[in-house]
Amino acid sequence: LSLVTDGMTVYVENLKELTKKTLLELISNYSQVAGCKVNIQKSTAFHIPCSWI
Repeated sequence: LSLVTDGMTVYVENLKELTKKTLLELISNYSQVAGCKVNIQKSTAFHIPCSWI
């Protein structure tokens, strides 16, 4: 998980196990712990292949 002032990047090791529901749950859990609100309607998810990692 990487955070900046107005953005968040989630690094996922096993993309095959990630579903929309688990990603939303991860964001929701983070929001509760961090005390911030993530506006899902303004959020975008996309895959960036990183085979070199």
